[in-house]
Amino acid sequence: MQTKYFKSIICLAAFVWVTGIASIFAQQKNNDEELRRHIRYAQTAYNSGEYQDALDEYNEALKLAPQYPELYKAIGAVYEKLATTAHLESAITSYNRYIELAPDAPDVRQMKDKIYDLEYIIKKQREQDIILDDLSGEWVAIDNIEVSKIEDDGRIGFFSDFVFKITETSSAGEQKTGKFQIEMLEPGNRYYSANLIEKKINIVPAKNNSFTFTFADAVVHTPKSGGYNTGRFLGRILGSTTGADWLGELSDIAISTMQESDLPSNTQTAYAFALKYDKGKLVGSVNIVGKFADPTRQQTTANEVYKITFVKKDDKLRELLRATLDDKPEVINTNTRKDKWGNKLSDKEIAKRLYSFNPQLGKEYYKTKNTETAAIVMSIASIPVMATGILLWGLNEDNPQLITTGKTMFFSSLAIEIISLSVGISATSKKGHLVKQYNEQITQQHKQKPTAELRLGVTASGGLGLTLNF
Repeated sequence: MQTKYFKSIICLAAFVWVTGIASIFAQQKNNDEELRRHIRYAQTAYNSGEYQDALDEYNEALKLAPQYPELYKAIGAVYEKLATTAHLESAITSYNRYIELAPDAPDVRQMKDKIYDLEYIIKKQREQDIILDDLSGEWVAIDNIEVSKIEDDGRIGFFSDFVFKITETSSAGEQKTGKFQIEMLEPGNRYYSANLIEKKINIVPAKNNSFTFTFADAVVHTPKSGGYNTGRFLGRILGSTTGADWLGELSDIAISTMQESDLPSNTQTAYAFALKYDKGKLVGSVNIVGKFADPTRQQTTANEVYKITFVKKDDKLRELLRATLDDKPEVINTNTRKDKWGNKLSDKEIAKRLYSFNPQLGKEYYKTKNTETAAIVMSIASIPVMATGILLWGLNEDNPQLITTGKTMFFSSLAIEIISLSVGISATSKKGHLVKQYNEQITQQHKQKPTAELRLGVTASGGLGLTLNF
């Protein structure tokens, strides 16, 4: 009985073992087919340029055969095609795993050389990534930069020929696309108008970190009749009040001629930049091309190329501005009446500066300012007298005496107004000339200012000593 029971157990175990072996072989066969399917999918995707799909399929195959060396070599090739820094690093990892699993493979030397090549490429890409990162930000042209104001908190306002912003586009995570957008910014610019045709331009820097782009602005002139009609009206008043109708007719003819020649027109200015990133700066040139067009003609009014340098709007720019200001003499801007720090100066403050530097210039400025003030007062005072004369002249047709009085008041006050304006304009011009003289003299003095240099040297007795040279 026991023998029979034992034989049954042996038969059952044998059946299970045979069934298990068959199942293992069947499973292995299925895995081989699944592995082959994923590899074929991956190869087809790779040949079609669908590298991400190829990578996904190879990774599925890797789950079925994690010790299969050829899979790691194939995956490394896919990572090379994806080509970002992170992907190339993954390619090196895959190739190293291939070498570990197949140390005696005939192409091991070739794979090691490929790894060295990729390490160099990664090094250069990282250097390029640093440059691409530094391209993003606001850039300011510093060739003709001018400080407009320094705030109490230390912020510096300035005017520059050009200010633009560079932004990387379509960035996904750490991946660098190499594509950027340039936007011209208006605040701080003084060169181009606000009528930019297109404020944003897309660029792709070349391998040497150079790029070109062009902005253009346009102004369209549309003639308006309001000003001309006002001129005709004033001409008629002049003719009727003086009794000389021919003056009104002549004025009307002149204004009509001007209006006929005032045709619709437009101007366009193009700013063509050619720049290159170099050690934290953008250096290159800008070609400014100006064109004027109306219905009768079109002409290029300017075409000049200038060297230009941009720096980022950051602490380095502020340091540069402050260094520039510290190095500049105490000149006064004749147009804005500001000092080098951007502070608005009154006539009294300007006169003090001129007097402290050159008493003769200061005295002359005080005198000219008083003359200008007197001319303004006379000009303002003559206006009501002139208006009263016009009323007496025009509203008293039956009273010859009042008409005569009105004419006398009008023409005498008109003469005073003309003289006052002439004297005032002359005085204002002379003030500017005096400031210009001051600027020229103080700039010349600044250039000739001696500089001291402390040097360590050997004395006549052979010892060490300090000398102060000028």
